[in-house]
Amino acid sequence: VEQVLHLLRNYLHCIDLGQALKILPDGVSINLLKPFIHASLNHTDTVRKQKQIARGLSQSLKLQTTEELMAIQNRKITLSELTCCAVCKKRFTKHSAFAWYPNGDTVHFSCQDQR
Repeated sequence: VEQVLHLLRNYLHCIDLGQALKILPDGVSINLLKPFIHASLNHTDTVRKQKQIARGLSQSLKLQTTEELMAIQNRKITLSELTCCAVCKKRFTKHSAFAWYPNGDTVHFSCQDQR
């Protein structure tokens, strides 16, 4: 019994307390196990709360990212034949393929890698 208590004392974070309690002899006093049960329940509760916090932060970040994406996707640009490419400074034609950057720069599709 002393060896089991020693293992519980030193390796409680690695041991499934439910399984450990199943293999203990029937004669072990609950008073001897009380500190380990209490510590195990505290550890389990702490882990559960940490997971809830991580899940909440993850959901918050996802929502924020989704809102930012929607804001960027909903921006409109006006492109005319007088608009110039931010890279090559040439005008766009009605058949020009273009790329738009979040800072507002509009460039020819072929110029986007030169930026």
